[in-house]
Amino acid sequence: MYKTLKIGVFYGGWSSEREVSVRSGKNVLNALLRKNYNATGIDITRNNIKDIVCSHTFDTVFLLTHGKGGEDGTIQGLLESLNINYTGSDVTASALCMDKILTKYFFSGNALPTAPYHIIDSDPLEKNNYRFPAVIKPRREGSSVGVSVLNNMNDLHNYLKEQNNCSEGYLLEDYIKGREFTCGIIGTGNSAMALPVLEIRPKNQFYDYEAKYTDGMTNFIVPAEIQHELSNKIKELSLNAYRAAGCRDFGRVDSIVSDEGDIYLLEINTLPGMTNLSDLPMEAKADGMCYDDLVEHILLSALKRL
Repeated sequence: MYKTLKIGVFYGGWSSEREVSVRSGKNVLNALLRKNYNATGIDITRNNIKDIVCSHTFDTVFLLTHGKGGEDGTIQGLLESLNINYTGSDVTASALCMDKILTKYFFSGNALPTAPYHIIDSDPLEKNNYRFPAVIKPRREGSSVGVSVLNNMNDLHNYLKEQNNCSEGYLLEDYIKGREFTCGIIGTGNSAMALPVLEIRPKNQFYDYEAKYTDGMTNFIVPAEIQHELSNKIKELSLNAYRAAGCRDFGRVDSIVSDEGDIYLLEINTLPGMTNLSDLPMEAKADGMCYDDLVEHILLSALKRL
C-alpha cells in the first residue's frame, strides 16, 4: 500500500552544503523511482519553500537538506507545524546534533567519551592556556566546512580574523592523534541497529570537505580492519549516543580512536550524505544492503509514524 503514497524528496536548501544535498537528493529520488514509489524531487530554496510546503500534497517528505536551515530543526519544525510526516530526526534531536557546542554538553552529560574542549568567541583569552595542536569547528556547520587544525595562538587569531561571523562561537577541541571511524545507524529506538564500522583514511591532514567529496582523496575501509572488541565498542557507544539524542530513521556517529586505544566521540550526523561517495551507503553495502534497499529501509522507518 505504501507504493501509492506521494513521497516528496526535498534537497538543495541554502546552506554551504547545498551542492552535496542536491547530489544526495537526486540519488535517493532515483532509488525510490527504481523501487516504484510515487516520488517527486523538489529543489528547496528560500524563495520556494513556503509555497511548496504550504500547498503540499505529499504523504511523507524524504529530507536530504544538509546543513543550516535543513538539518538544524528549522525545516523539521515547519513540517511538524503543518503535520507533515518526514524522514530523519525531529526538531529537538536535529537542533542538538547540528550544534557542536550543545553536542559536547550532551556527550559530557551522558558519560559519553569526548575530547577535551573550549568554547571560544572572536576574542579568545590568552590566559585560558589552550592546548595545541587543536581543531576548531564553527558551531553550526556540517561536512567539515570551516574546520581547521591550529598549531598555536597565532593560528587561532588568524583563523578568527578570517571569519565573517563569530557571533555564534566556535568549538576548540584538543587534536587527538589516532584513527578516525564512523558508524552508520538505521532505524529508531530499540529497533535501531549499527552498520559495520568504517575507517576513514584521508590523504589530507584530516577528513575535510575536499577529502569528503573528491573522488580519490580518501581511502575507506569497511568493515574497519580492527579487533572485534574495538568494533563492538564503537558500535555500542554510537548506538547509545544516537538513541540518547532521540535520533530517528538514519544517522551516523563519528569517532576517533587515539594511539593509546581510547575512543572519543566527535559528532552525530542526523542527515548523513547519500551521494556516491557517502559513508552510510558504503557501510550498508558492507552489511549486504544495496543502495536502493537502504533508501527504502529509511523511508519505511518514517512511514511507520503515519
